[in-house]
Amino acid sequence: MNEIMGEIETEEDNKKMKHLAASIVFPLSKVTQQNNAEGVSVKMSKHKLKSSHKQRMRPLTSPEEKECLATWVGVNGLKAWVLWDSGSTMTGITPAFAKIAKVPVNTLEDPHILQLGTIGSRSTIKYRADVNIEIADLKTTTYIDIANFDCYDMIIGTLFLRKNKVVLDFIKNVVIINRKKSPAVKVTAKDLDPRICCYRMTDKKRE
Repeated sequence: MNEIMGEIETEEDNKKMKHLAASIVFPLSKVTQQNNAEGVSVKMSKHKLKSSHKQRMRPLTSPEEKECLATWVGVNGLKAWVLWDSGSTMTGITPAFAKIAKVPVNTLEDPHILQLGTIGSRSTIKYRADVNIEIADLKTTTYIDIANFDCYDMIIGTLFLRKNKVVLDFIKNVVIINRKKSPAVKVTAKDLDPRICCYRMTDKKRE
């Protein structure tokens, strides 16, 4: 499945697809290689900026200041490492998690283009599924797309957030669903990707 998911569509194919804005992206290097091979150019806006003629470093920030709201969510009976993203218009899981959770997927009749906020970065969504989600007191079945995410098993976007009246509290670092609070998980430097441990435990149980 990963090889199929990694295909990049040509410009002619893209004209047949609908665009879906989101904060997730397929690796730009593969898109660039495909475009160069086919002679397809990516349009980039050019702006002339006024220079102050000074150099400076980016402000230093603590890990806590940059911390995203991420929690463990039950998806088809397994724990998924989830990013709650109000900047994404889609909700989806990775092919890797779909394989582990044995999620049956369908082929989309109308593939969508997954667009990052930066120009030229995009991926194609070809597969979808319906999964059971459990968090706090919420148990529901929802539509999800299959896409290549980095660092997370699942990303929950605005459609799910609005439909289920989710509140993202960055002051107390909690996700509130139907007035029930789910504390965000703090990821330490020693364990930047908590999915690894979860995957290993899941594989051992199924062996």
